[in-house]
Formats: sequence, C-alpha cells, structure tokens
Amino acid sequence: MSFINFARREIHLKLVYWGVGLGGKWTNVRAVLRANVPGYDGAYPSVDDVVELPPTAFDAEGRSLVLRPFLHLHLNPGALRRSPSRELIVRGADGLVLVCDSDPSSWTGNLEFLAELDAWLERSGVALSELPHVVQYNKRDLPEALPVDVMRATFNRHGAPDFEAVATAGHGVLETFAAIRDAVLAKGLR
Repeated sequence: MSFINFARREIHLKLVYWGVGLGGKWTNVRAVLRANVPGYDGAYPSVDDVVELPPTAFDAEGRSLVLRPFLHLHLNPGALRRSPSRELIVRGADGLVLVCDSDPSSWTGNLEFLAELDAWLERSGVALSELPHVVQYNKRDLPEALPVDVMRATFNRHGAPDFEAVATAGHGVLETFAAIRDAVLAKGLR
C-alpha cells in the first residue's frame, strides 16, 4: 500500500520482485540499486534499501501535487520452508515484477510460485490483473532456454509489459524496472 507523507511531500511505494529461488530476483534488485542509489555497495538488499526518484507531479482529487517518490524494493524468499514469509512480502504491494527463470528445470517451480502468488493475492482481495506488474523472462542466455512465446502464454496471462533479460549481464534489468516504476507511479494517486 502506498503511503503519502504530505508534510514532507513524499509518496512511498512497495515493489516486490517475485519468483523461484535462484531465478534472478536478487541480481535484478542489486543492479537497480547500483544504478539508482549512490554509494550502494552490492550487499544483499534489505528493507532499508529505497530508491528515491526525482520529484513527480501527481493529480490527486483535482489538485496537482509534487511529491518525491520512494520505491521500497522487496524480494520473496525462494526456499519452500519460507512460504509464510512470502505471503507477508506480497501483502500491500503496489507493484510486482514476476521474474520467470527460463531454465527448463525451473518450469515447475515457476508454475508453483505463480499459483502461490495468485492464491495469496486472492486472499488479500486483489487479482494480479488489477495490480501493476511486469513479467521478466530471465536467463535468456542459456542455450536450452525455454521459448519466450511458451513462457509468455503461461506466465503473462494479463498482457503485462514483458522483457527478456540476462540479469547477470544487466540486460533487460533496468528496462524491467523502468516499466514497473512507471506503472506504479501512474497508479500511485489514482
């Protein structure tokens, strides 16, 4: 859920990177932080990691506001034993990046994580189709990578913006972030 501090002219938004363990979530977030947070040292992202963006004009209830957006980046834990933690992480998300691992050995895991996401969103009264989200097909450099059209038909059911990526090389990472950032900001004060 977005939080607005009118006194400080700030809007805080929660972005969640969601997907299987070792699918590229951390690599994505680390690259985003390196590109957007001065002095970021490459450490594992924590709840204190926030991307501050330039002030943006919003139209709220017929009046124009200039607010500084702060994007709080969260990752779901990939280990199955951490399942209860994943529900807490997705709760209140303003936007979501679904990171799909293109390795054929991750196909079942991708499906399980998507089903889990759908179930938790439904319990929260939110459908994925209503939540700003983008889909990233990571590890496209693998020789045996699943075909994008097959992955798109399965994991991008709502026609969200989607991107091919090789997160370890930085390819497609900032484009993915820009798309979710823009989608979340567009919905921020609607």
